[in-house]
Amino acid sequence: MSTHSAVLDVLRSIDFNGSEQEVADAMRDKVLPLLKAARSDKADNKREGPEYVVAPGLQNEILSSTDPFQATAVWIVTLCSRYAGTEVAATEVFQLVGRLFESASELQMKIVGSQFQTLVQIIVSVSDAMGKPELSLKPLLDAALAFSSTHDTLSPAHAMFVAQALKAKQYDVALNLLQYSVDQFDLKYGLTYHDHLLFHYYGAIVFIYTKQYERAFNYLATVLCAPGQATSMIQIEAYKKTVLIQLILTGKRSLRLPRLTSELSSHRYRVAARAYDYFGSGFESNDILVLKTVWNQINAIFEKDGNYGLGVMSLMAFRKQQIQKLQKTFMSLPMAYVESKDTDIEGSGRSTKDLVVSMIDTGELEGILTEQDVIVFKTTAVSGSSLETLQAKLEDVRVLNEKIAAAVRRVGMSREYLARKVQGAGVGGFGRPMGNGGMDMEIEAYDGLMEL
Repeated sequence: MSTHSAVLDVLRSIDFNGSEQEVADAMRDKVLPLLKAARSDKADNKREGPEYVVAPGLQNEILSSTDPFQATAVWIVTLCSRYAGTEVAATEVFQLVGRLFESASELQMKIVGSQFQTLVQIIVSVSDAMGKPELSLKPLLDAALAFSSTHDTLSPAHAMFVAQALKAKQYDVALNLLQYSVDQFDLKYGLTYHDHLLFHYYGAIVFIYTKQYERAFNYLATVLCAPGQATSMIQIEAYKKTVLIQLILTGKRSLRLPRLTSELSSHRYRVAARAYDYFGSGFESNDILVLKTVWNQINAIFEKDGNYGLGVMSLMAFRKQQIQKLQKTFMSLPMAYVESKDTDIEGSGRSTKDLVVSMIDTGELEGILTEQDVIVFKTTAVSGSSLETLQAKLEDVRVLNEKIAAAVRRVGMSREYLARKVQGAGVGGFGRPMGNGGMDMEIEAYDGLMEL
């Protein structure tokens, strides 16, 4: 009996009404061995070549007469035989893999883990050859989600899906997979630890693009604490991004590396990322001119590393952090004062006022901006609903100041007059004049505050 007939006979004999596990066992024990035997005949018993080979005639029979859920394993090896190393019709590829992964069996996918990985690579290659990585996103996402009902197991499709989403700039689509925590990893599915690092590194980049910096930090931390003494380039690039994210989140460069990170790896990270440490020192100086000088010296390195955009986001974070610090010191500030302390260091063209308004809208700055261009911080206990009351009080203060100034002029209470009066009377029984260091100094200090 030919292999063709034997495979079809076995497929017809399987009770597909049985449990998913029983059907998967039948595929593994009865069908796949026959396809291995076909490989020996065709490959002249040589070890090189694909593990399974399905002849063209048999391919058509399998794809037309079996259900992709019931015969997932056979479908995967059939599609690998059909498309591996040959020119393919892209439309047919995406139609067939779309049918397969929309209803694939989790158990059978894991039986043929290496072939599943090969099929995923074929999908990526076909979409890239067309210059349309977005075509691969749905089948890859379906494949990754079907691989585990709990979505917590790393599959051969995970890293490739996120990489394709990055190529297509479909960051929100990538979040459909990244919403799940992946903490299960098994080498028997055709994976290596490199796949684990790539998935978390690519995932971190998606979170950076979507400005989810805490999640990006957590994914990069997984990359940094990978076991082993060898330090990969993926980990070094992850470290560079982690330094910048730490500055965005905390304003500090003292990186909180995961506890599992080896001392040797920590040392190698810092040696390879000295420019980033230098940038961090400029950031921590809290001097916008110092940071601007440092940025001008090293931004070419960031651009070469592909981190220029993240560096610009760090500069924007510096501007915001400097404005936020004012809230801890002042109850209110004129916008003109804030503008005098701020610089468009990142070259975005965004004015200080626009930045402040945006920060208030997003809750990054707790306060309101009055019609008089005065920032009133929330610590004054004045809410946005009492804006009119606040403005009325500010107007009352202005009028009162004008009345006091007029009264001072009317009674002739100049500074010199007050100084002479105090000098003649002494102060508090000490029999000592205040002179220029007393009330004059207090008035000057008050004048200085009013100028703010």
